[in-house]
Amino acid sequence: LHSLFHGDCYLSPSHTGYSRDMNLTLTLLFLLLFLRGVAGTYTVTVKSADERNAETSNTFTVTITGDRGSASSNVIGIDKNSEKSFSFTTDIGLPSCARVYNPGRNGVMLSWLRVSYNSGSTTIYFPDKWIEDDEGESPWLERCRGTCPPKYGKNGKLCKLCGVNTYNNQDTRSGCTPCSSTQTSSAGSRSCYDVTCNKGCYVRDHGCRKCPQNTYSKGGRSNRCTACSTTHYSKAGSESCSPVNCKGGEYPTNHRCQECPQKTFSIAGDRSCTVCGINETAPAKSNRCRGVCKSIPKIWNVTTQLEVILNEGDALTLSCGNGYSSTGDDVVMCVKGENYSYNKQPACKEVICSKGWFVKNHGCGKCPQNTYSIGGRSNRCTACSSTHYSEAGSESCSPVNCKGGEYPTNHRCQECPQNTFSRAGDKSCTACGINETALARSSRCHGVCKSIPTMWNVTTQLKVILNEGDALT
Repeated sequence: LHSLFHGDCYLSPSHTGYSRDMNLTLTLLFLLLFLRGVAGTYTVTVKSADERNAETSNTFTVTITGDRGSASSNVIGIDKNSEKSFSFTTDIGLPSCARVYNPGRNGVMLSWLRVSYNSGSTTIYFPDKWIEDDEGESPWLERCRGTCPPKYGKNGKLCKLCGVNTYNNQDTRSGCTPCSSTQTSSAGSRSCYDVTCNKGCYVRDHGCRKCPQNTYSKGGRSNRCTACSTTHYSKAGSESCSPVNCKGGEYPTNHRCQECPQKTFSIAGDRSCTVCGINETAPAKSNRCRGVCKSIPKIWNVTTQLEVILNEGDALTLSCGNGYSSTGDDVVMCVKGENYSYNKQPACKEVICSKGWFVKNHGCGKCPQNTYSIGGRSNRCTACSSTHYSEAGSESCSPVNCKGGEYPTNHRCQECPQNTFSRAGDKSCTACGINETALARSSRCHGVCKSIPTMWNVTTQLKVILNEGDALT
């Protein structure tokens, strides 16, 4: 049955000694018989009790109920303490209950009822006396067997054949016992047996299941699959894992190939990426690293030599540094697959600038406003002091000459503040003296009137100094 429904996960029938064709034939036959049932012969024997009520007929109806159906028959002419038999061929399965119909609710009392059939017999006992029913209820009397035999279990009043994955091995008043999840059984079993799976499968829910992708199993009674390592993989239903074989520039991870990141490389079959060495580099997904040009000095002169290592495809541009100029860059390209030691000096000449100019990169730049340069090899301009100024491209600075009331600062003239003064050509402003004052941007200070006493008399004299423009009342 399992090999029919679960395919190659179960062990081959050849392990049991049967051929596959024979096993399949027996399986189909069993299914056919199980689904249809066996129409055997049932013989029912009833025995009456020692008592009999003569007021009613000794005719009654007996109905036998099994786990697959029921059958009825009339029993006529039975006397007390005697037996009567009848037969039927309808397949009712295992007889469990007997119902007796007595129209008058009196008449013949039954002692027991026995049903004999091709695989055994069932005896059902009745009470010593018929139960009188004075309230008008149905004249049926039903009795059921107390226990069920092996292979059966109680289901209500009836004994039902144990289903798939359940069993019973003794007389019982309860249901069938379930098999564990790693065991199985066919319908009507006395016991369960261990599930054994083929390689690539594992035991689950009373059967076999294929191992999922990237896991494996050796089969047998194992109830789980083992995960493959991240550098291995497997298809569903595998008994082992296989290594992930990657091309150059890739490495195995998460059961597949992943490209190597920048500045790393791998060769076909490598398990990981290798970091490039010093002065080497590589783009993503590379199978080797390439050499990188060494640092080039910033300044070159006619005696400087440069040695670099070049790999195939590498390029090096030799340029003049600041302070040197060239008619063009000297470019070198490697075209062979081996390292070269390249010794080269660029065709550079020293830059000489005019006055008011400075050396910038590979040429000359004009000095900005308020700076100056004497030219030559100088690579910077000198700032003028705050009392001097210059135009762009100057070789020197000139003094800032201001009018009276002004002073030179930040390379221009600024007015003197209140209470200070300056004369033309002064470099700074002078503060006014005591009792003197001046407006902003003044070239001189003015006197201030002294305090005048509150009281005057004829003998008091006052002497004050007045400057031009002052007034005294």
